[in-house]
Amino acid sequence: MEDYIAVYQKGDVSQCKDKRGTTSTRKLDDSDIITHIQSFPAYQSHYTRKSNPNRKFLNPGLTIRKMYDLYKEKCLTEMTEPKKLKYYNKVFNTKFNLHFKAPHQDTCKTCDSLNFKIRGTDDENVKKEFEVQKELHQRKADSARENLQIDAKKINDAYVLTFDLQKALAFPKLTTSVAYYKRNLYLYNLGIHCFNNNTGYMNVWNEIEGGRGSQDIAVCLVKHLKTHAVTQNHVIMYSDSCTGQNRNIKTTLSLLKLVQDPDTSITTIDHKFLVSGHSYLPNDGEFGIIESASRRHEQIYSPDQWIEIMKTAKRKEPHFVVTEIKNSEFKSTAALEKCITNRKKTTCGYDFNWLNIRWLRFERNHPLQFQFKETLNADMPFYKVDLSKKQQGRPAYLYNIQQGPLYPSGRPVTIAKKKDMLDLLPYIPPIYHKFYKNLTVDIPTRSSILNADERSSDDEITYD
Repeated sequence: MEDYIAVYQKGDVSQCKDKRGTTSTRKLDDSDIITHIQSFPAYQSHYTRKSNPNRKFLNPGLTIRKMYDLYKEKCLTEMTEPKKLKYYNKVFNTKFNLHFKAPHQDTCKTCDSLNFKIRGTDDENVKKEFEVQKELHQRKADSARENLQIDAKKINDAYVLTFDLQKALAFPKLTTSVAYYKRNLYLYNLGIHCFNNNTGYMNVWNEIEGGRGSQDIAVCLVKHLKTHAVTQNHVIMYSDSCTGQNRNIKTTLSLLKLVQDPDTSITTIDHKFLVSGHSYLPNDGEFGIIESASRRHEQIYSPDQWIEIMKTAKRKEPHFVVTEIKNSEFKSTAALEKCITNRKKTTCGYDFNWLNIRWLRFERNHPLQFQFKETLNADMPFYKVDLSKKQQGRPAYLYNIQQGPLYPSGRPVTIAKKKDMLDLLPYIPPIYHKFYKNLTVDIPTRSSILNADERSSDDEITYD
């Protein structure tokens, strides 16, 4: 007020602006906050890649408050003044597309889309059309689940199972705040639930042993069936509709080879697919038991500890049967693919799409042919696809084809990831150090750079 009077007395009224009640326009420097947020590893989710390709996800153990507390710790060590929580939150929300928990597919995208369209239109005829579409979609989903319940009772005549891949399980799991800034290694688990003995089988491997593609999944399925269903004639399998992992030519060839194997009694394999968004399987409940048990362990230093958690997670019998899959067991289907013609037409000339297939059948009597339906209706006929090459002579049986290793030199980690692992060694007991010190590093080459997109799609981590 004194400054105002002094200016007034000098006669320069243009300078006497009362700024009481106005907001300061001084812009705060947010570079330290941006740098701190960028220091946390972020991952993309395959559930949102198409709809929101720029969205990434942080470790689900983090929160804004936790990140801000870590930011204050950093400022304290650097002897700088931290910004307020409100400003940290503003920078996080306005300059980043980050979330803490990737969406699990608990809701159906088709149902959600149709519900949105139904609510968004005032035209009764259009609304009724959307409602009919939704009704048909849900009937298809209900029918698939009813088929699973019916087939689950056929245990006297067939070996019946469901399978699914659990979310990637991170290790090392540490309580130190430093770990939030570091990348993780991951353990993969293909769960197989057998209805014949009501047992869950966990097939596990870490990311330096194998990946999460269709060939990896097929290896686990074939190994399980050759171990537990070798005396069965008929196998019935259910899975979700993930085409990249379950519904493709690589998985098909692996099962065709198995059904021809003279060392087994299997003559028919039926692989059926639930409707996307409505594919809750017994495996999901078993995965929940494992994840619940892991919460009792604040620290997990190695894959062996995850395996032990799985073995003891279920307190009532039958306990989970855990099998560790080694790098040498993962086989490539490249040799099998060279022996066939990957046709896109059925024997009757129908152009088919893998995305529409709901039922695959493989039979010993048809060594280079698979059958499929676009429905689970038992009364509908199968389409047939002939994979044999048009050449003279007797076609080669797939079971005679030797498959080469899928990862001949193992699966190296990036230089940055190994550095992060070595940085965490002070917080890990020495008994586990050898595992991390012996990690093979991926030295970038021209071919690896060109194939980076293909590799990342298989290695992508999804938090659920």
